[in-house]
Amino acid sequence: MPLSYKQIIQMVVRELGKPDYLEIGVKEGLSFLPVEAKRKIAVDPEFKFDYRKNGKENEIYHEITSDEYFATRNDNIDGVIFIDGLHTCSQVLRDIDNALKCMTSESVIMVDDTSPLKDTEAVAAKNIDDAARIVGPSFDLSWCGDVWKAIAITRATATDLHVFTVQGHRGLTFITRGDPESVLSIPVEEILSADYKYLSDARDKILNMKDNAYMEEWLIGKKTTAR
Repeated sequence: MPLSYKQIIQMVVRELGKPDYLEIGVKEGLSFLPVEAKRKIAVDPEFKFDYRKNGKENEIYHEITSDEYFATRNDNIDGVIFIDGLHTCSQVLRDIDNALKCMTSESVIMVDDTSPLKDTEAVAAKNIDDAARIVGPSFDLSWCGDVWKAIAITRATATDLHVFTVQGHRGLTFITRGDPESVLSIPVEEILSADYKYLSDARDKILNMKDNAYMEEWLIGKKTTAR
């Protein structure tokens, strides 16, 4: 049975052996709460659970936007940064850039919902309510937005990042410091104007798709160098 994104997060946190876990876009806490880490930081403009009542001593909650959090943070993240906030290309690009500025050299960024499975999941919108309005009655709350474009742009412009994606449910992308396996030779303007068919026709190339075996081998290498 394929690993869920929550199982993958915990596996990376455990095997990396670093103290910190930062999650951008916590919502109901479905992925944040089960994670076991020495220090857990949650960022969301509106939590969907009572963290004041149920929060633990090793959990820090910031009920603000990710932009506000990164602008006011006062320490670095040594571990895993999971990005699952507003599903727009521009916001995810900012979250990735800000995460890179605050993470240690051996830390890992994970971005969720990077490989939508159908065009209605990939509709560009301001938020999920706007996506529902655009798609209409067939909308089933499965919304990835144009997050995939942020990954494509990162791969096309960064020469010091290793980026790859496993499909999982709707795509989970890993970003670490290091030499890229390959650089995506597509102009940023072309990526920004692309539609879902563009992604679907060249998904493996655009997102550097890998299987779970690759991910596990990569994690073994990260574990070795991180300790």
